[in-house]
Amino acid sequence: MTKILSKIRNVIIRKIITFIDLLFHKLIKPKKNQFFFKSFNGLYTDSPKAISEELHKNRPDAKIIWVIKCDKNRKDLPNYIKTVKPNSLLYCFYKNRSRVIVDNGAGDYFVIKKKHSLIYRYLKNLNQLNISTWHGFPLKKIGRDIESIENPYVFSTSDILIANSLFEYKIFRKVFYPGTKIIMMGRPRNDILMAENINKDAIKKELNLPQFKKVLLYAPTYREAGNKMFDLAGILKSIKNILPLIENKFCGKFIIVLRVHHYMRYDQKNLIDNILVFDGNRHEDMSKYLLISDILITDYSSSMFDYCILRRPCFLFVPDWAIYKRERGTYFDLTELPFPFAYTENEFKKVIEDFNENVYRRNVEEFIIKVGIVRDYNASEKIVDLILKLIN
Repeated sequence: MTKILSKIRNVIIRKIITFIDLLFHKLIKPKKNQFFFKSFNGLYTDSPKAISEELHKNRPDAKIIWVIKCDKNRKDLPNYIKTVKPNSLLYCFYKNRSRVIVDNGAGDYFVIKKKHSLIYRYLKNLNQLNISTWHGFPLKKIGRDIESIENPYVFSTSDILIANSLFEYKIFRKVFYPGTKIIMMGRPRNDILMAENINKDAIKKELNLPQFKKVLLYAPTYREAGNKMFDLAGILKSIKNILPLIENKFCGKFIIVLRVHHYMRYDQKNLIDNILVFDGNRHEDMSKYLLISDILITDYSSSMFDYCILRRPCFLFVPDWAIYKRERGTYFDLTELPFPFAYTENEFKKVIEDFNENVYRRNVEEFIIKVGIVRDYNASEKIVDLILKLIN
């Protein structure tokens, strides 16, 4: 009974907040020097973080608002930002008060069966600029491609959607609101991966990781409930079993950093021992974990496509591939990707034994060319320049 009442209360609260948001949307005039950032609806991470930091460097007087779920005892939040809780009254006020909104999705968007011209007018404040960065190279189907309804219509608040490759550009054009402008400018969160003079030892210290061991980063993506083929503890055990082979192949002692999707972060607590397996969710910024890792193991996470620009070894461990592909849908088959993959522990051992770094690097380079990944790594600077040009 308590759970039912809680759900009813949450629905009522959401409806009230939506009404207030629409009211603010019509009554509040945006301030020119105010910028509103949100990433995964409450995390300080991803491409909006990189853009926010570049904006502050370029325009120190800018008022920067961030949507943050938890801001207590946070050492990673800069003192120049103001935080608001997701879907709160302050969220509604500052979002509508800001001249520019930056998100890591495709704006506030949704898909319906029948077109309704009033929807866009209620969603969109014409005095605001909404820049959207999306949150990764689309291996999994997205937007309109995952909708079951026939001939759906997409409505979005986004004015400009940033793509990191020609492949993304084509997918975004197909699956999101047709009025959204799409620009290929790279992926801001990846700027750090190619930056010069990065002190990796300092980053390891920041992430509470040992200084003198190599890092194997295991970063599985999110699954829907009911996928019994995915057993996090079982897969981690398999990786531990394979670790001696990895250490022999890549000449060094390794630790395992377990980084799970933010929807799954409570699933991994009992798996961390801080001796061999370390918590990769202590810090929200995935880019730093990629930067200091020597090997990445994942399954369907877009982190593999960020990691490939480093040309370091990446392996896919995919025991539930058949189920995942059927339920979610993908744009690529595993054989079309440059990353060695395995369905079972024994197959994974064979993949490690057969790994040839020269062949791997060549396959990665061919893939980068095939999908047209942007090769310059100053996306944050370019996007901030674009924003300031448009609002001025």
